[in-house]
Amino acid sequence: MPVSPVDPEGASPVELQERIAADRRGQPYLLFRDGTGRQRILALAGGAERMTVGRAPGCELALTWDSKVSGTHAQLERHAGDD
Repeated sequence: MPVSPVDPEGASPVELQERIAADRRGQPYLLFRDGTGRQRILALAGGAERMTVGRAPGCELALTWDSKVSGTHAQLERHAGDD
C-alpha cells in the first residue's frame, strides 16, 4: 500500500516543523503536496464560507497537476460557529 503524501514518516525535518507551526496556530488548514511534491499548507481560518477543490481552473484550490482529481472534486463548507 502506498504511503500517504502527508504521512509524517515521509516528511523532511523542515516540513515537520512547518506542520507543528500550523498545529500550534490552532486554526484549520489543509495539508497537501503540489505537482512538484512540495508540501503546501493552506490556512482556512477567516476564509470564505465555501471552497471548491478540484482540477478545474475556477476552483479556489485548483489541483491542476493531478489527473486523478475530478474537475470539481470536493467542496469544503464552513458551518456557523465552527473554525
